[in-house]
Amino acid sequence: METMLLFEELPIMRYEIRNPAKNETRVHLLTEAQEKDPKYFRDAETNVECDVISSELLADWLLLNYKNYGI
Repeated sequence: METMLLFEELPIMRYEIRNPAKNETRVHLLTEAQEKDPKYFRDAETNVECDVISSELLADWLLLNYKNYGI
């Protein structure tokens, strides 16, 4: 049995962001300070605003999805 240690108060958010101009989806892991910076929510090449598909605490996402990645 494997043991996994995870800090509940990990201050990182996981954003799944879709770029409508390129029709691609990316994942960003952002700190609270980075969340306030609009550059993470725009495409650098086309300057198009991206759509946020989902956002949740990284710790919560890891707890729900760790089995999908062989951990």
